[in-house]
Amino acid sequence: MNGTWPTAAARIGGIDLQTVCDEVPAFNAQWPAGQVGGKAPGHPPLLSDA
Repeated sequence: MNGTWPTAAARIGGIDLQTVCDEVPAFNAQWPAGQVGGKAPGHPPLLSDA
């Protein structure tokens, strides 16, 4: 990772640059399989799919 976007991401997120540099590759390793089509955690829906 290089450039200004990691610095901006750290500033916006209120974290240090090293955390961004450590976490972005881990997040990207899950994309898209870990993100697309997954159900969000939380309460079950009140209405059925039918």
